[in-house]
Amino acid sequence: MSKTKPFIPETRALSVFKETAVTGSVREAAERLSMTSAAVSQTIRVLEGRLGVELFNRKVRPLELTAAGRLLLEKSEEILRLTTRMTEAIRTLTPEHLSMRVGLSESVSETFGPIIGKSLLSLAAHVDMRTGFTETLAQKMASDKLDIVISPESFIDAKDYAREALLTEDYLVVTPKTVPPPATFEDVVRLGRTLPYLRYNSESSDRLQSERLYRRLGLEQTSVVGVESSYTLVGLVALGQGWCLMPPLGIWQGRQWANNVNVTYFAQTAIRRTQWIVTKSEAFAPIAKAIKSEIETAYRKNLEDLIDKTHPGLIEHVRFAESRTRH
Repeated sequence: MSKTKPFIPETRALSVFKETAVTGSVREAAERLSMTSAAVSQTIRVLEGRLGVELFNRKVRPLELTAAGRLLLEKSEEILRLTTRMTEAIRTLTPEHLSMRVGLSESVSETFGPIIGKSLLSLAAHVDMRTGFTETLAQKMASDKLDIVISPESFIDAKDYAREALLTEDYLVVTPKTVPPPATFEDVVRLGRTLPYLRYNSESSDRLQSERLYRRLGLEQTSVVGVESSYTLVGLVALGQGWCLMPPLGIWQGRQWANNVNVTYFAQTAIRRTQWIVTKSEAFAPIAKAIKSEIETAYRKNLEDLIDKTHPGLIEHVRFAESRTRH
């Protein structure tokens, strides 16, 4: 037995009904809509016939809405408003109209900023790129000041956001060349008792990740230095001022100090960082995929060899995610 399809009014019919309801006059509605009075009346009659209810009390002037008419007016205003917003949003996604506000974490900006900029300029007429701490970028995203954020924050609690995993990195132990590199996990524990622990400051998401391992080592943070940039962090280690835990791309940002640090990986750390491309709208999901593709292509073509020459083995701890959008 076939089921009858529910009747869904066309937006044009809803517009005609709304104008008639607001003006209380078929003639005035027709003038506003550049239609004939007969066409307006016919549209309303068809709408009433399909819905199976009367929408107007035609015994009075100006026309009055019935209970069903009042309900339809309330809902039609909402539908027409959403339709207008949807149409405007779709139009803004054409390259000649599209304006993109993109927030990048420090590690992403320092490593891939120009690549991301090139990708965006091929997709949008206007691009505004900003670099900041992950927490700051998250606040700007929530307050609708950014369209896309590329950072370690996945915004997992924001159900309406679309997110694309970009890449994942292992955290590595970075020590000065002036001390023997740790060969075992126990060496890392001993290292933590003899050298100050260097870390990102409180506004960095990387600090939370690295301190998980530090607590796992059971060490007291008697001497701790917090810095803002990866370059400074690697430089301080190179100058023998302490040791730290960092992901590969953070170490790459301090590559000028490469000859004065040792980098060691321990499977026991089991701490990783994933960079995410997050958008506030599903409409931007194709752009997120395009950005990811550009980044991975440029990394394979240009950056991978450079990183490996500077820090042999570092690229083994950078893994690009399979392309799939999560909600």
